Amino acid sequence: MKKIILLPAACLLSLLLHAQLKIDNAIFFIGTGSTVTVQGDVTSNVDILGTGLLQLKGTSLQNVNMGGNTIPNLELDNTANATLLGSNARIGSSLLFTNGKFLLGNLNLLMAPAASISGNDASRFIVTDGTGVLTKQGLTTGSFTYPVGFSAAEYNPVAITNNGTTDDISVRCLQNVLDNGLTGSPVTADFAGNSWVVTEAVPGGSDLAMTGEWTTADELPGFNRLRSGIARYNTGTDWDLPAGTVQAASGAGPYTRNRTSISQPGVFAVA
Repeated sequence: MKKIILLPAACLLSLLLHAQLKIDNAIFFIGTGSTVTVQGDVTSNVDILGTGLLQLKGTSLQNVNMGGNTIPNLELDNTANATLLGSNARIGSSLLFTNGKFLLGNLNLLMAPAASISGNDASRFIVTDGTGVLTKQGLTTGSFTYPVGFSAAEYNPVAITNNGTTDDISVRCLQNVLDNGLTGSPVTADFAGNSWVVTEAVPGGSDLAMTGEWTTADELPGFNRLRSGIARYNTGTDWDLPAGTVQAASGAGPYTRNRTSISQPGVFAVA
C-alpha cells in the first residue's frame, strides 16, 4: 500500500500540485497546519486523513470525485468554481469559501455533525442545480446555515435548528415556487420566487425552526414584504401559511423571515 504523509507545519507548510491529485487506495495524510493546494481535479477512493487543509485553487472548473469519502478540511478558492463528479463527498471538519461556488448537480455534499461552513456570501455558496442536496449530519439544537442557491446567480440561504430528535437534515433549492410543491407550474404572484426542499433521514421526531433569506429581485408581483412568512406545501392540498406567523420581514435587503415548530419537512417558500 502506498503511504503519503504530509508533515506538520513545523516541517512543511504547503504543497502545490499544478496537475491533478489522484489518490488510489493509498494513505494520504495532511498534517496539522499543512496545506495541499491543487490546481486540477481531485479524485480519491479513500478518506483523506489528518487535520490539514486541501485547497482548490485552479483557474478553470475543478472536478471533485471522492467516491463518497471524506475530506477533513476543504477550501474553495477558484473563481471558475468546483463541481462534484461521479459520487457524493463528505466534509469532516470545515468548508471554507474564499472564491467561487460549489456545484452539486445530482450529487450530495455531506457535512459531518461537527463540520462547519464559513466564508459564504452571495458570490460564494453551494449551487443545488439538480437533485443533489447539502446534508448536515446529526443536526440538533445549534443553528446551521445551508448556504445554497439554485444557480450561480441565485443565493437563497436557509438556517435550520432541530429542537426534536437529532437527524440528518438535507436542503436543496428549486428555481421557482411550484403550484404543487415539487411539481406543477411556477407560481407568478404573491411569493418570493425560490423554494427550499427539506428532507430528513429518519421520518418523525422533528421540531424544526427555519429562517429563510431572499432579495428584492426574488419578489413576485403581489408579494407584500410587510406581511410575509414561510409557507409549507401540504401534499395534495395547498400552501400552508399560518396567520400567526405572518409579519414584516427583517432586514433591509436581503430580507429574512422565520417559522418555528415545524414537525414535518417538505417544500417551503416565503409567501
